[in-house]
Amino acid sequence: MGGSIIFDLVQPLQGFIPEIEQPKFRPGKTNAVSLSDRIYWTVVTLLIYLTASQIPLYGIRHSNDADPLAAMRAMLASSRGTLMELGITPVINAGWIMQLLTAMQLVVVDWNSDKQRAGYHAVNKISSFLLTVGMAVAYVASGMYGPVSELGFGNFTLLVAQLVAAGVLVMLLDDLCEKWGMGAGISLFIATSSCQAIVWSVFSPRTIDTPSGQQYQGAAVNLVSQLLTSDQKITGLKSAFYRRYSYNVTNILATVAIFIAVIYLQGFRKELPIERKGASKAMNQYNGRYPIKLLYMSTMPIILQGALISNAFVISRTLYYKFSGNPLVAMLGTWQNYGGGYSVPVGGLVYYISPPRSLTDLVMDPIHSVVYIAFMLGSSTLLSLQWLELSGQAPRDIAKRFQNQGIKIRGFSDTRKRLNEYIPVAAALGGFLIGGLTVVGELMGSVVSSTSMLLAVQTVHSYYEEIMKQAQEENGGMFPGMGGKGMNGMMKMMSMK
Repeated sequence: MGGSIIFDLVQPLQGFIPEIEQPKFRPGKTNAVSLSDRIYWTVVTLLIYLTASQIPLYGIRHSNDADPLAAMRAMLASSRGTLMELGITPVINAGWIMQLLTAMQLVVVDWNSDKQRAGYHAVNKISSFLLTVGMAVAYVASGMYGPVSELGFGNFTLLVAQLVAAGVLVMLLDDLCEKWGMGAGISLFIATSSCQAIVWSVFSPRTIDTPSGQQYQGAAVNLVSQLLTSDQKITGLKSAFYRRYSYNVTNILATVAIFIAVIYLQGFRKELPIERKGASKAMNQYNGRYPIKLLYMSTMPIILQGALISNAFVISRTLYYKFSGNPLVAMLGTWQNYGGGYSVPVGGLVYYISPPRSLTDLVMDPIHSVVYIAFMLGSSTLLSLQWLELSGQAPRDIAKRFQNQGIKIRGFSDTRKRLNEYIPVAAALGGFLIGGLTVVGELMGSVVSSTSMLLAVQTVHSYYEEIMKQAQEENGGMFPGMGGKGMNGMMKMMSMK
């Protein structure tokens, strides 16, 4: 299907699509917005998101039903029962669908045409809106906020309207953060949600009922409480380190271990010396190096993988509780509640792509363990290589940008061939390692999913690089901006702004 046909159809609607005004170009500057203003608008975006994450939906009914997405909330930047219930899911899904259609050449875009580029972005935003509406209706109709018969038509409509309005707000905040802030808003939301979950799991002062009596929810607070108040110190320490009904010290240590591993791997890179064509040796001595990171595609493979798994989980669980006797539904997945507000798959396809809940489960069900590990490692590697072709970071794309900027790799006449020696290997190996870290984190029981941790670390690191790059430019740096896109660049490609 030609892209121009679709873009012509949506052109009359482009004037009705809400969007943030593009900042005006600053003469002599790479960035249209100063560094201080970018930080300011990033903070504003974050405050609005955090506020919306604390505002409960009006009209919901109390439910003891377990949350099927409890373990994925941080990665989806969502908060159950609030305006941010849907999080970034519609934006991610819309971007993924558009990328897939483009890769399959069902939608062909001439990126040199301003009209087609604007049309593509319009279609992406319309898709995000339609997915938001569809997901809002599905969430309310599934009984997540109480039986539909108890809600009534008025509350049903009101809940859908709130979710849709919040979804539009997320799209605008993402647009605001990208155009005026530090990068893609959805990456900021993921990082914030992950950090919030980690801090709460460590220092939460809430008390919970356990078989041993009331304990504090926060792992560190509970550890101190057990040491000070427990008559049986050994039993108290064992509970603090290994309890299964809330966060424990082992979970915190696993989270710290994953954090350190990601930071360590982040430092591995191959730097290729670059120079401007035709420039004198005196000028070329100021030129920089193009870094090819080991984690070249950042965490995008895991984001895509996580989006696919979360969609499969929601569909499977909804179908199971509506049509539990259907054999096809059972093949997709069977579910049961598993304490602590979790609903987990115990059979079917989704069971085999879900992580073992503990090291004991890893040993007791080796088929599940082998399939899960193979799926995580294989899919993250394949998705990394596939995204390399879609993201504009393939050797041919980098070589083309170098050519347009009059840059080449020092000592080599064929820039693309030289890049091809490193980039595909880094993309595949990086995807494999990120998949492996995710598996290790899940088995060790990190506080938030390893995927969320990886996303948070990568986002914070990319913000640091972005600040250093623009600070260098504004202070008179001679050759800024030759690094890889990083997390924010990948998320921009995903949301296709």
